[in-house]
Amino acid sequence: MAGRTPAQVLAESRRQTSLLKRQRVFETVRRMLNDSEPISFTAVARAAGVSTWLVYAEGVREHVQTAIQRQERAPATEVAEHRTPKPVAESPEPAGQVVDLMAALEKSVAEARERRGETGPADGAEATVHDMPKPKKTTAKKTTPKKTPAKKTAAKKTTTPRRRKSA
Repeated sequence: MAGRTPAQVLAESRRQTSLLKRQRVFETVRRMLNDSEPISFTAVARAAGVSTWLVYAEGVREHVQTAIQRQERAPATEVAEHRTPKPVAESPEPAGQVVDLMAALEKSVAEARERRGETGPADGAEATVHDMPKPKKTTAKKTTPKKTPAKKTAAKKTTTPRRRKSA
């Protein structure tokens, strides 16, 4: 039996590498589920040390999506089965004061008008609304078509007929 060609060896090597990487992704997803780590395509790719392209590949994508959905349903399942869900870290109180965005915008607009010296509606006064003037009708201008340059024809070649050789 003849030996394998270099192309066959390379193809087999690539197949093995791909299978190992896919297996690494599956193991990473399983570990992330067990450790209750947040699962996303990017997080799985980073943790498994593979490209995001592989995580989105057919067969792997479905596995990751299933894990994400399982993780999203996990708190509801724990409550339904009377298990105590893991405590979620409470978000700290927002540091700082709540800003009224509309008031800040109006103040900013008023300050800008003062800097420019404009006199406009101030202190929340309404602006006047009026109809826009109708555009004037213009007559359609006749346009002359652009002239295209005449096509140049190749000069006719003249050849001299060959003389017949006398026998």
